[in-house]
Amino acid sequence: MPLTRPPFESGRLEFGYDVRIDTLIYAMTAAGVKGAEQLRDKPAGWISIFETVGAHIAKNASNISIIDAKEEFGMLHMRVIDERLGREITDIRMWCANESAVRCMAFGTPGQIRSDHNWIMTLSDAAFDLRNEMPEEQFLSLVYPSPHR
Repeated sequence: MPLTRPPFESGRLEFGYDVRIDTLIYAMTAAGVKGAEQLRDKPAGWISIFETVGAHIAKNASNISIIDAKEEFGMLHMRVIDERLGREITDIRMWCANESAVRCMAFGTPGQIRSDHNWIMTLSDAAFDLRNEMPEEQFLSLVYPSPHR
């Protein structure tokens, strides 16, 4: 069954992100997914992408390992291995990259890849404006709100 686009978030996520990511990691680990901790400390705006992938792979959790989940050039690159088959599930990697390229890293709202100040991020118009108005550390705390950071 193919992955479907989750709804966009309604805005700022820094207050609900920790509960959602902790719940997701706990549920995935309890279901037998290896490497669920790889999802921690990632952009808050991508939480619905992680939740969608988590629900998808939970169906065959005992055979699944998340090898890597990282942000590069404003997109999510997630490597998921089906251990039974001994290979990467490339559909998940491509889906995550495509979904993250249109979803704001800070707010989960529609966004686009933008480059400025020596960085590349997927941001909404509102997040892009904040990025240019706020001190960098304050802005990054919106994107990466986790205390584990």
